[in-house]
Amino acid sequence: MTTEERLVKLLQSSPDQRTAIDRILAGELAPTPPSPPVVAPVPAEAFIGKVEAARLLGVKPRTLNKWLRTGRIPFYRVGHSVRLRWSEVQGFLEETCRVARRSRPL
Repeated sequence: MTTEERLVKLLQSSPDQRTAIDRILAGELAPTPPSPPVVAPVPAEAFIGKVEAARLLGVKPRTLNKWLRTGRIPFYRVGHSVRLRWSEVQGFLEETCRVARRSRPL
């Protein structure tokens, strides 16, 4: 950018911008780099164990083990322990379960 172009740009700026430019040129203010956008942290979903998952599902741990072995519910192996994400267990329920309605009034 040439000096003339800078001068034209300076003359087209607002009074507040001109004041800030004058202060920067005089060494009073150092230009501040733009701050990075603030990103809210995404809470990580907690893993649950097989016993807790079986309790929440209302089934025996043996039944849950069968579902895990057959691949019906995804799981994660951490060392020797097995962990599940509750959202994935709920996905399994949504795919395989249906709501039964009463056919006769009480």
